[in-house]
This record gives sequence, C-alpha cells and structure tokens, in this order.
Amino acid sequence: FGKSDPYLEFHRANKDGSYSLVHKTEFVKNTLNPVWKPFTISAGSLGRGEDSCVIKVICYDWDNDGSHDLIGEFTTTLGDLLSQKLMTWELINAQKVSKKKYKNSGTITISSVTMFEKYSFLDYILGGCQINFTVGVDFTGSNGDPSHPKSLHNINPDKPNEYIRALTAVGEVCQDYDTDKLFPALGFGAKIGGKVSHEFALNGNPSNPYCAGMQGVLAAYHQAIAAVELYGPTNVAPVINHVAN
Repeated sequence: FGKSDPYLEFHRANKDGSYSLVHKTEFVKNTLNPVWKPFTISAGSLGRGEDSCVIKVICYDWDNDGSHDLIGEFTTTLGDLLSQKLMTWELINAQKVSKKKYKNSGTITISSVTMFEKYSFLDYILGGCQINFTVGVDFTGSNGDPSHPKSLHNINPDKPNEYIRALTAVGEVCQDYDTDKLFPALGFGAKIGGKVSHEFALNGNPSNPYCAGMQGVLAAYHQAIAAVELYGPTNVAPVINHVAN
C-alpha cells in the first residue's frame, strides 16, 4: 500500500456466477500496514455453508467523496478460510498486471478464523434449558381510555384488544417451556389508590403475583384493567428489575 485509507469488501459467489457483497470492514486511515477489527459473519452468508464456495475479497482506498480507488483483490474459498491456517494472499489489480515489474498491490493476511455453532432457541430447549415466563403490561395513558373503542385496552367481549391478542400469541408459545406454568403478571404506569405505580401485580396480590397458565394471566389482566386508572409516565425499569431479581 502507498499512503491510503484501505478497507475490505467480502463478496460471495452465487450459483449463477454473480457476486453478492456480504461484509464490508471499516477503513483504516492513512496507513501502510492496516489491521482491521475482527468481525463475525455466518458461514451461510459468507459462503452458503459450502466449503467450495468462492469468496472474492476486494481492497479499496477509501475517499470521502465516494470515489473509492481499487487497490487489488483476490479470491479464496470458504474451506480455505476455515482451515484455520495463517494464510496470505496477494492483492492483484487487473489494470496494473500488464505493467513491467508489477508483482502485486500488497498482501492480505488473515491471522485467525474461528468457527463456532450458534444455537437456536429450540436447541437450548432440547438441551434441557428451562425458561421462566413473566408478563409486563403497559397501563400508561398513551394507550387511550379503555372505555373508548380505539383504546388498546378496550374490553370488548366480541373482539379481543391488542394486549389480549399479544399476550395470547406470545404466552401460548412460551408457556410450554415453563415447567410450573405459573407466570408472574405485572403492570406499570397506572394510578392505584391515587398513587402511580410502576410495578404492581395484575391479580392484586403483591406478595404472590403468579398466575396459573395463560388463562390465569388473562383473568388477572381483566381484573386489573377494571381496577386501575391509566396514567404514566412510561417506566418499565421496575418490572425489568423485578424479573432480574
């Protein structure tokens, strides 16, 4: 490199022979020996998860006007990158290859590649991980007067409101991964007995906010919405701290 602000682009070869940009590093300002920050990318994104997938790495000299200059490029494969060997590639600029004494435009060394498995939610569950499901409901005034049909807390026996729909959709999935099916159900942002509370039990029992299954949570929600005054401000921190503790 001469004096430059180099950065790298990683392009994955597609089945049709085209390339897709999958990662771009930061540029390193005014250096002859750039060292880029480590980054994480999935093997599927980088090389379709196939060891034979070709990866083109292009090095540019960054310019603030957007007219970045090509320094050089090289190709490798996902398999080579995952070999965990210290590997060095020459950067070749096709426009300079015909010049006498041209060898390369610098070299790139990838000093370390580590592959690790990223586990899914299902992997953790199948591995024996258990979860504790806690409900937190926003009772701030921004939800609208519950007596108004457009309120997110409006109770209509013929049409579940947004909170009931959200609680049901999420809770019916999560409850199957909670062994005791007892869920703390908390609210925040409401005025109770003339005082604003940002952590109260929906069932009215602060010493035992647990509800039996999603039916118990929904029953406690109906009990709370009929007993509290929507107020504010929005402060979810106490509920989060309750769960953390």
